[in-house]
Amino acid sequence: MVSLNKIGGKTNSKDSLVICGLSTDEKPIEKFEGYTIGNGSIFVEIDEGNEYLYDVENKKWNLRKVSSGGSFEGIESITSEELNQMWGD
Repeated sequence: MVSLNKIGGKTNSKDSLVICGLSTDEKPIEKFEGYTIGNGSIFVEIDEGNEYLYDVENKKWNLRKVSSGGSFEGIESITSEELNQMWGD
């Protein structure tokens, strides 16, 4: 399944969520606090730094691959201002 979640600085889907929790927390499937979890939604483990992407078709979270240096491919660090610009806030 392919989904268009973002166009430029604007979010295309109200179902594209960013959820934060601990690595020991159960990752929600299909819904979180009444919101539908859309394809490509993100779950960030704030204690471990792992990031998972949601696969709506198979109803599972997939670990995003990281580089051998422990950072995400192409991202060393990011400020909150840069993150807000990426998400269009």
